Amino acid sequence: MQAEKSIIDKMMGPVDASGNRSDLRTVPINLALKDDEDNIISGNNPDKTPCYLSFKNLSRDNSFRYVEHVKDKSFLELMRPLVSAGTDEEKKLIKYKYEFFSVNSGSSTYKAAGSSLKKTSSTIQRKGTTYRIYGCGIKGDPSNPEILIPLETILILSN
Repeated sequence: MQAEKSIIDKMMGPVDASGNRSDLRTVPINLALKDDEDNIISGNNPDKTPCYLSFKNLSRDNSFRYVEHVKDKSFLELMRPLVSAGTDEEKKLIKYKYEFFSVNSGSSTYKAAGSSLKKTSSTIQRKGTTYRIYGCGIKGDPSNPEILIPLETILILSN
């Protein structure tokens, strides 16, 4: 959920305090950063965390790139508006972390349905950008988890 929100915020612009989206819009891509002479100075190479290593279908070489890698986030802080301080829930949730990374998988065709007062409902094909989102729920230390639950999903956003 946080990974999808992050990608949508990048594409549509982040929401400011008044609830409006800013004009800071980008299309999240997997490119490495290069200097003026086309040398890679830093890239989005993944850290080989236990979460990353739990996905056997991912490339392990240094050419693999991702859009974003968020590590060691507190599940309690995500749920804080719903959990009262000093409760048993808080004591249980403090042990849990999450991590996610997203990969731009290129363009994709998807079907969209719509309706009109003038026309009958029809299904049309549209182009969008596909993102694979890999995430893990972690109990304990993220570098040596007691329990690790990997999750994978696909997100297609219209262009």
